[in-house]
Amino acid sequence: MAQDVIVKKDGSTILCKVEEILSTEIKYKKWSNLEGPTYTIGCSELTSINYQNGEKDDFSNEGVIRSLELPVYTGEQLRCAFSGFSDYTLYLGENEVTQEELRALLGKEGYESFLSGNQMIKTGSAFEWPYYLTGAAGLLGLIAGYTKDKDGGYNYTARTIGWVGVGVAVPCFVLFTVFSNNGRNRIIETIDEYNRNNTKTVSFFVSPSILQCSHFQSQSSTGLGLTFSMDF
Repeated sequence: MAQDVIVKKDGSTILCKVEEILSTEIKYKKWSNLEGPTYTIGCSELTSINYQNGEKDDFSNEGVIRSLELPVYTGEQLRCAFSGFSDYTLYLGENEVTQEELRALLGKEGYESFLSGNQMIKTGSAFEWPYYLTGAAGLLGLIAGYTKDKDGGYNYTARTIGWVGVGVAVPCFVLFTVFSNNGRNRIIETIDEYNRNNTKTVSFFVSPSILQCSHFQSQSSTGLGLTFSMDF
C-alpha cells in the first residue's frame, strides 16, 4: 500500500496518511502508526504533498493568502440602545421593535432569556432610589455629625444617622449594580445569539495559478495569475 508524502521546505519528508487539509494547516497520521495520534503542521512549512494516488498539492506559494473568512449578515441586525441603567429601546435595523415582534423574532427560548434579563434590570432598579436617598442622607449626616457646633461639640445624632444611611446605601448600591449589569448582559447575550443565528460565514480563497492565453495567429503565452473563489 502506498502512502502520502509531505515535503517540507527544509527538504525533509514525512510518510503519512493525510486526514484533513484546512486553510492554514494539515492534519495527518504517521504512516508508521496509523492508529496513533493525529499530528498538525502549518501549510507555510510545506513545499508539497504527494498523494498515494499520484496527485500532488503544491504549497510553494503559501506566502499568498489562501483563505479569508468574513461574517455576512443574512438579515437586519437586532440591537438594544440603552439609556441609563434601566431604560432601553430595541431596534431591528432602523425600526423600533415591539414586544410582540420581539417574541416572534427570538422564539420561546430566546424570549424567555430576554425576559429574565429584563426582570433582573427591574429588580436592580428597585434599589436605585433607595441608594441615592440613603447615600445622600448618610453623607449629610456624617458632615453634620463630624462638624463642631458653636459650642465646640459634635452632633452625635446626626453622626449616627449618617452611618446608618451609609450602611443602608452600600448594600443598595451593590444590589442595584449587580442586578442591573447582569440583566443588561443577559439581554445583550440574547441579542447577540439572535444575530449569530442570522449570520453565515463566507470564505474567500486566493491561490496562485498558471494562466495560458491564446492570441492571433495561433500564438499563446503563459503567465502566473491568481484564482479567486468564494464558499457560502
